[in-house]
Amino acid sequence: MRANPFFTVQLEPMVLHPEVTLGASSTRFLVPCAWVRRSPNPRVEWKSILATDLSHTVISRFVYEQANMRIDDLSDEPYATWQGCDCFVGTARFGLPADERPRPVGDTTDINRHLLPLAMRVLLPERDPPGSRGQILFGMSFFVQYAARLRIDALLPGDGQILLPGTPRG
Repeated sequence: MRANPFFTVQLEPMVLHPEVTLGASSTRFLVPCAWVRRSPNPRVEWKSILATDLSHTVISRFVYEQANMRIDDLSDEPYATWQGCDCFVGTARFGLPADERPRPVGDTTDINRHLLPLAMRVLLPERDPPGSRGQILFGMSFFVQYAARLRIDALLPGDGQILLPGTPRG
């Protein structure tokens, strides 16, 4: 039995650029992810924006095409809309750099860091909204699917962690 039942993922503070559009209530952090590609290399690192105001994760059409990302079981018909664009739904596989034991908030050392393989349902727009910049918006469905927790330290602005219970399955 493990002493601590959580994996931790250290978040990075995000500097907002004018071309990044997030809701006013969204938490501004970057989630370091290694997304599965179709080819030639099996993974591509693409930092995702933690978008606490979105229910689903959205992978922009630009990122999908440029990174040659793999999305399995993509729906034939649009499933939902995002910023006025019809979106298909599918399953994306990715890895999160997770530590097997939590670190105090603010500790940036790499302790037993490895990629934890995961999967989640994502939205892929038919086209990107006008003026949007290629981005992956990491929505809240991930937290529901994996019973994950978000820990933010109010005393250390820009410090945050995702806590994943047990051994999540992708």
